[in-house]
Amino acid sequence: TKTVFNTSGKKKGSDDPSKPKEPKEPKEPKEPKDPKQPEKPGGGSGEQPKQPEKPKDPKKPDDGNPDITLPEE
Repeated sequence: TKTVFNTSGKKKGSDDPSKPKEPKEPKEPKEPKDPKQPEKPGGGSGEQPKQPEKPKDPKKPDDGNPDITLPEE
C-alpha cells in the first residue's frame, strides 16, 4: 500500500510517463502543430499575398469608389 500511496502521490509525475494519455494530450496538439509548423511558414508566404487580398475584399476599392461617388452624386 505504501508503494500505492507513493505512486498515487507521484501520479502527477509517474502517471505522466506511465499514462500514455497524459503525454498523448500534449503530443496530440504537437502532432498537428508539427505538420502545421511547415504549413505556417509555407502557408505564411501564401497567407501574405492572401492578407492584402483579404483587406482588399472588405475595402473593395472598386465598390468603395462607386459607394463614395453615389453619396457624392
